[in-house]
Amino acid sequence: MSDPDSEKRTCPCKLVPLYLSSFTAAEHGNVSALQRHYTTPQQQSATRQDAAGNTPLHLAAQHGHTAVVALLLQTQDVNGGSSGATALHRASYSGAVACISLLLTVPACNVMCADTSFGDCMTPLHKAASGGRYLAVQLLLEALDDRGLLQQALPAKDSAGKTPLDVAKERHADQTEGHKTVARWDVIAGGVADWDKCVQLLVKASRSEKQTAVGSSNNSRSGNTLSRQSLPVHLMQGSTDCMDCDDESGRCLTSSWETAFRTALLYSVGDAVGAGSKRKDYEEEGDAAQAVDHTMDATHTKVTPAAAGGATTVEASQTEADMSLGQNCAVCTTKTVVLYNSSSNSGQLVCKRCRRLKR
Repeated sequence: MSDPDSEKRTCPCKLVPLYLSSFTAAEHGNVSALQRHYTTPQQQSATRQDAAGNTPLHLAAQHGHTAVVALLLQTQDVNGGSSGATALHRASYSGAVACISLLLTVPACNVMCADTSFGDCMTPLHKAASGGRYLAVQLLLEALDDRGLLQQALPAKDSAGKTPLDVAKERHADQTEGHKTVARWDVIAGGVADWDKCVQLLVKASRSEKQTAVGSSNNSRSGNTLSRQSLPVHLMQGSTDCMDCDDESGRCLTSSWETAFRTALLYSVGDAVGAGSKRKDYEEEGDAAQAVDHTMDATHTKVTPAAAGGATTVEASQTEADMSLGQNCAVCTTKTVVLYNSSSNSGQLVCKRCRRLKR
């Protein structure tokens, strides 16, 4: 059905001349279409679920639609749905770190819930480790530490009796098949899965917890506390208009914040795995799999909370190690923090410049 006001609209998500269902709008990130389903108090309080018990929040979080997640969190239960999984489970597996950050702002968000939808009983940390999403692993470790649950989360076991570290090691041992399994989420995560980094992060977290238990003064966790960083006001306050609209300078506020947040999180991972997390980490933990030596020099990063309506900014020292962060563009081979799905539908991950050139 055609929208008579479509010609007056400039925001891309308002140019779609269809009235989408709440689930389709959530899956594809159409904020404007979704708002039509939540215009009255009765609609806002209604719990929509599909046949599997998933809510629109599940789909929006899994597919990395930050503005939609912000909109739905104003009225929906962060742990809602009868599927057996939460939106945090879905976002953790796909590596949608910006959505994870938004979900974690809700105090009631269950970071230790076991996923029963597939019968694996995995926690969100298990899911991130299983998907090879090391940025999500780092963010969840910080959130768990912030909530005093890290000591409980690290030894938590799934239905197969495996901890998050065990899961990461198992996937690391068979990366070829693993990459095929999770490749569909690479665009959402902004890069390919890396189980080696997941193992390094979890090993370091486990060692830190052991040191804490014996009262060691050498305990050193990441200085970054991204899970506690202020979020953009435009996402937290909601809007009567599309929250993905550009500001006066033509910049998408949500995209700008997502890029800055992912960059800061990437540097945080670099700090964490750059302090000696090498082959010995595997050996000390009794890992039989061959270790892959990914060594990063530590970088110093400052994350500045967003001002009203603005985006989080990142100040980082530009060292040679900085240039090694990120993933290679499939076209120009330039390393970049954020990659996009090629507009030619070839399945390639490309940088923003190459994506524009191929349009």
